[in-house]
Amino acid sequence: MDLRSTASMIPYALDVTEGIATELGMDGDDMLRMRLNLEEVLIGIVEYGYGNNPDASVSVTLSSEDGMLMASVRDRGMPYDYETLGSNGYSDLARILTGTDFGPELLNHGREGREQVFGFPIPRCSGDAPRDTGTEPVEGMTFDMHIMRPEEGMQVSQCLYDEFGYTYVNDIVYFPGRLAEATRTGALVPFTAVSDAGEVAAHVALVSNPHLTGTMELAMGVVKRRFRKASLMSRLTDMALSHAEASGLVSVNAQPVGYHPYTQRICEATSMGACAVCFNYACSDMASTYGTGARMPLFWAVRMMRDVHRDVHTPDEVRHIVDMVVRNCSLDRSHVPGSEPPAGEGEVVTEVNGVLALSKTYVLSIGSDTFGVLRREHHRLRTEGMEVSDILINLQDPAAPWLYDRVKGLGYFCTGMLPASDRCDYLVMQRILVGTIDYSVFQTTPRFRELLDAVRALDPEGDL
Repeated sequence: MDLRSTASMIPYALDVTEGIATELGMDGDDMLRMRLNLEEVLIGIVEYGYGNNPDASVSVTLSSEDGMLMASVRDRGMPYDYETLGSNGYSDLARILTGTDFGPELLNHGREGREQVFGFPIPRCSGDAPRDTGTEPVEGMTFDMHIMRPEEGMQVSQCLYDEFGYTYVNDIVYFPGRLAEATRTGALVPFTAVSDAGEVAAHVALVSNPHLTGTMELAMGVVKRRFRKASLMSRLTDMALSHAEASGLVSVNAQPVGYHPYTQRICEATSMGACAVCFNYACSDMASTYGTGARMPLFWAVRMMRDVHRDVHTPDEVRHIVDMVVRNCSLDRSHVPGSEPPAGEGEVVTEVNGVLALSKTYVLSIGSDTFGVLRREHHRLRTEGMEVSDILINLQDPAAPWLYDRVKGLGYFCTGMLPASDRCDYLVMQRILVGTIDYSVFQTTPRFRELLDAVRALDPEGDL
């Protein structure tokens, strides 16, 4: 896990570690000791090593070695040892780390920074043995496809780990118990393909979002490497879409990656139309077996199942993009002129992703002071170490063009339209948080490329 060096990160790291230790059967007393070690190590790094600098990062790696769950915590903050901590106001912390027989070992790696290592016993499990990651023949194999059963949760976590390691954005995939609970409540509908031998070979899920009612995201899609010739993802996707339609959803949305066209082709084959480009959604360290580096930006695609006619108040500058989405998603829309907003603040809600340290703002209705509300929300979130990556504007509100012009002044530009919700169509506006976008790295199908080119023309630095 690569984490921001903030106090708010520490409970997250502790919960992830405890969840893994629990699944591996660690004794309760040892789990408390491991949690204590990790908490004190992280406090020392965040407060003393980095001086509460939220732009710094800490790496926490967990591994199973010879019957032990090992934790390695690395940072590149100010050099210190435990004696230095003790003499600079952290005597209690230093005493905990050095005064027991289970404390960490501190390793100085010079220019590569500092590493603190500790481990506790776990029952031997199959994960200790090397895994065969080669490709097995799938000819003649059959797979049972169904909604995930609770007892399959651990295998689903392993399936996602097989592809992404511990870099997947939605960390619920690493908690089998949470997967089962989310399935029970309906927040998540996961589907699995299970081999004759009882192995989970592939997984995909429908994921709800309380701010986008009437739709679910087709996400967490992964096929184990040795089963990739069995067309499992296409088959699971068909099952998920059939379930969504039977459940009465307005639409299903997905976020195919931009660094290879495979998932884009699956979207097109299942009548999902390209509707937006998403530049800020993935962790900088999110990597998969399809690529050697960080995960590239995503697209947004939607399959409408129950479209209704809507009037859209489209800013003239982006009408061609809205028309493109209307065509791609087979929508019934009419352009209607906009107007000035009424008095008031309107309605604005914010969705925060603590893992990414990003937030997304939904403008549900627009008043004369809505832009002021957005600016204040921007300021509040940035003082808390967050960035507002997306502003989604309700295009059924007549004041949408008025707000669009003002949001551009904050550095945002239009990256598409999201028609998925049963409440409204959203104009998607984003700003680039770090550096510039290298558009040459995208690998796309022609339809997704057409949308990308239109968005690039609106990017203030898209021609560089």
